[in-house]
Amino acid sequence: MALFIVSCDKDYNSIGSDIVGNENFLFEKYTGPLSIKSSNQITGPVQTNGLYIHQLGVIDNSLFGGPNEVTKNHFATQLALSDFEPEIHSGVQVDSVVLTVPYFSTKLSTDSNGWGKYDLDSIYTSNTVDQEFDAIKLKVYRNGYTLNSYDPNEDFATAKKYYSDDNSKFSSNIVDNVLNNDPDVKQNDQFVPDKKEYVRFKVDGDLNMMPKTNENVQSRSNPRMRLKLDKNYFKTAILDAARDETNLGTKQFFTNNSNFRSYFKGLYFQVEQIGANYTSMMLDFAKGNVTIYYKQHKTDNDTSANPELEMKELVLNMSGQMVNLFENNVSIPSGDSRIYLKGGQGSMAFIELFSGTELQQLRDKKVLINDASLYFTVDSSLGNPNRIYLFDANNDKVLYDYSIDPTSVSTNPKINKFIFGGILYKDDQGVKKYRIRITDHIRRVLASSDYDKENVRLGLVVTESINNVSNLALKNKFTLPALPSGFVKEFDKIPSGSVVSPNGVVLFGTDSSLDPDKKVKFEIYYTKPN
Repeated sequence: MALFIVSCDKDYNSIGSDIVGNENFLFEKYTGPLSIKSSNQITGPVQTNGLYIHQLGVIDNSLFGGPNEVTKNHFATQLALSDFEPEIHSGVQVDSVVLTVPYFSTKLSTDSNGWGKYDLDSIYTSNTVDQEFDAIKLKVYRNGYTLNSYDPNEDFATAKKYYSDDNSKFSSNIVDNVLNNDPDVKQNDQFVPDKKEYVRFKVDGDLNMMPKTNENVQSRSNPRMRLKLDKNYFKTAILDAARDETNLGTKQFFTNNSNFRSYFKGLYFQVEQIGANYTSMMLDFAKGNVTIYYKQHKTDNDTSANPELEMKELVLNMSGQMVNLFENNVSIPSGDSRIYLKGGQGSMAFIELFSGTELQQLRDKKVLINDASLYFTVDSSLGNPNRIYLFDANNDKVLYDYSIDPTSVSTNPKINKFIFGGILYKDDQGVKKYRIRITDHIRRVLASSDYDKENVRLGLVVTESINNVSNLALKNKFTLPALPSGFVKEFDKIPSGSVVSPNGVVLFGTDSSLDPDKKVKFEIYYTKPN
């Protein structure tokens, strides 16, 4: 995984129009007391439908679950017909059924024959050789558990939520046998991501594939998961069913996607670890599909000796409800010597700033805040999370510093909002750290007539995308001790970027016994008229 190296300049100036006129100003680091308190919270099961990216595979969880612990990331999805009431003729012969999901990848080069060379991204593995991945067991089943858009327990008035601990509902409702039953073990019992470019070749007049030469290339695509599914099963369950016109036949289920999903409830992907190895992938399943390639009589019910055939495809897109299902244990020590942040069904932290009369002392100085930042030092990590995200936990929303940060990087949106920060960097001694600027948040706290109320509890999580700050539900709500303002809240949400992230990091906390160079730092630089 890439480690973004971002400069950390304490002299970053965000005064702007705060300094006007001809007065002389002094820039100082605030040396008064600045208390900071941290606490950890295991999230428990999290809502996992409505995610923009999903995880599939087995990943290390030793930092949060104990030695040799892993997280198993299963997945379930509905399917959608690309064409309603498909016209299935007589004489159907299924050539193949292929499940396809593209990997995140980067094209490195193209050789003289037009073949592309790629590196795969967003894959986490125990294999230490670059771009080589250890095998896992991968099974794909027909799902038998009904997925609803709206909650039947709420009279279908509210959107249905599915949670990360729902795996048993799917594993106990498998329909029939495993679908990816190809003899090639890399398709199932020894599944390994393949970084080869996918090339599709043309077919000849007899509907047979032409020789695999450059002249016969029909299309090229970036690397993707391609699983060959049981073609006899899909002939019966899909093509024959779509043709069945008998009384109360199954053709009725192919008139719209609502009917189709009541008949074919989707697919369930189940993973298992092989030995002590692991590999897990982040995938955009919304770009995936199941394609049935088949021949049929060009004229329906053709009874001639040599009926003319035509080549057809029926595409079932991965669409509708998609649910990530996490199997793991999360156990973290008590106390504030460390901060434990883990994505998925993991853990988060809370930060409280100032105590007692500290705020009033700072207000009394009547200073202009030049910069206020929090610095976190990495103790250990899983996957080197490139970003952590600080937010207003009282109100489940972004901080003002996030809102006003216009910075963006078109070539790498993951480091947008880089002034706000939270990006992993190395200091001059090579120590991994995160810096988050909260300058305008502190300004607003100091300017408020009710600064205790404005001084909200802050939430801290790992995030996969700083650009997505929507929230997802926690299955089990929790409360924390009241703030000095008397504010008490039942916490029931978490940023979706944390749910999507497969990574985790342990930071040094706020315990007073920690080495001052390692513990969380809260630093303020201010401007004072001379």
